[in-house]
Amino acid sequence: MKTPHPTILVIGDKATIQRMIQDGFRTIGVTDPIHYVNGGREAIAYMMGEGKFSDRRLYAYPTFITTDLKMPGADGFSVLEHLKNNPEWAVIPTVVLTASQDLDDIKKAYMLGASSYHVKPSSPEALRQRPRI
Repeated sequence: MKTPHPTILVIGDKATIQRMIQDGFRTIGVTDPIHYVNGGREAIAYMMGEGKFSDRRLYAYPTFITTDLKMPGADGFSVLEHLKNNPEWAVIPTVVLTASQDLDDIKKAYMLGASSYHVKPSSPEALRQRPRI
């Protein structure tokens, strides 16, 4: 059995959103490592331990994932599908944080194993104003 090393993986293609997510985690006292990847292809490479992600001491398997859906190349749905197809990874809590309010996107995300689905506010300031849950 693997020894868990609490690690957060943030998947998205916008640095401003990545910084706000990090600030949010740090504000509530999370001190665990946070790794950022740009898009679904890089997220899948991270999970597979490929390329620059091959050193698991530096890039531990995540114990929590947050992903955007709409990204160039492999999107968030591809990431969710990849996680779902690996039983060991399918149990990782995976939160979708996206601008899409499309009911089909919401349904598909849950069908692919998303733990929760949140629509991003329209601006970084609105995200900062959002009440903490």
